[in-house]
Amino acid sequence: MPKKIMLPAATLSLLVLALIAWMGFSAPGHKPYYVSTPEVYQAFELTQTLNAEYEKVAKTRQLKIDSLQSQLRQLAVQLDEAGDAAKAEDLKQFEGLRNYYLQTEQQIEQDNQALAAKYDEQIRSQLNTYIQAFGEARDLDVLLGAQGQGNLLYARESYDLTGELIEYVNHQYQDEDEN
Repeated sequence: MPKKIMLPAATLSLLVLALIAWMGFSAPGHKPYYVSTPEVYQAFELTQTLNAEYEKVAKTRQLKIDSLQSQLRQLAVQLDEAGDAAKAEDLKQFEGLRNYYLQTEQQIEQDNQALAAKYDEQIRSQLNTYIQAFGEARDLDVLLGAQGQGNLLYARESYDLTGELIEYVNHQYQDEDEN
């Protein structure tokens, strides 16, 4: 049975980027441009809005955990003070509260992760829509996303459209938000 040759994802990504760059450089009158994707993501107003909303929800959820933790500590102190005189019923109550606390803490952690993933997807989806429109409005053939991890080894700063894209996506977002 012949072995399948599989390229690592990083190698495949580099080949695709090289092909895109070559196509952009070879087109007469057109140059490939790039943006710093982390910078665009962080400066996008929707990112800031949803991050603030996430922090508010997470803080409210943390208050519930803190309250349960405080109740557990109080009950533990009472049991400790009672020593051997602690009743089986009190120990059972402590164990029940402890289990509820652990389950609630785990559930809140999962809920926070799910909310963060939902917001991240919402941000990326909206950004992709705006970036598509930006590329079309600027009549770009190629717009590369640089992440500072070596995919874009060098480019003249004059090809950097990060600031312009940030202004564009935030303007689009504000226009949609007003309607």
